[in-house]
Amino acid sequence: IDWEDRLTCIVGSCGVGKTTLMLQYIKLCYSECISEALYVSVESLYFMSHTLVDLAETFVMHGGKHLFLDEIHKYPNWSREIKVIYDSFPMLKVTISGSSLLQILNPEADLSRRCLWYKIQGLSFREYLLFYYNIDLPIFDLEFIDGFYFKARIGFFEDYIEYWGNIK
Repeated sequence: IDWEDRLTCIVGSCGVGKTTLMLQYIKLCYSECISEALYVSVESLYFMSHTLVDLAETFVMHGGKHLFLDEIHKYPNWSREIKVIYDSFPMLKVTISGSSLLQILNPEADLSRRCLWYKIQGLSFREYLLFYYNIDLPIFDLEFIDGFYFKARIGFFEDYIEYWGNIK
């Protein structure tokens, strides 16, 4: 991810790590100057009486340089306000994330020339086995997959399917 771009959008299914990615980046790059970065979930009660533009303006007035907005698809008319923020605060970097691909990829305001889009994928079956069971498998061809070795691992595959089915 090019974190230096002025407007970055991270999309992906629930549970793939978008929030964790943003928080790890903030910890890694802003630990010495934490007041320059702000992470906010747009589900916050703050937005019952304030707008995204209000937040950005206040943040910039206090020396903010990089605003991270999580779950952006849950904010009404989010793309219009992001466009206003982009146009009004040229020194501010904004990273947004969201899970609802239809709402993210079909915004009301055109952000296509302003925004770099990144889609985060979930774990492949091989990655799942490595991460949860420390089983490091090579890439298999189809003949091998159809053979005995893969069939012996089918229980893990059922766990994998259940894991992704339980992510909300």
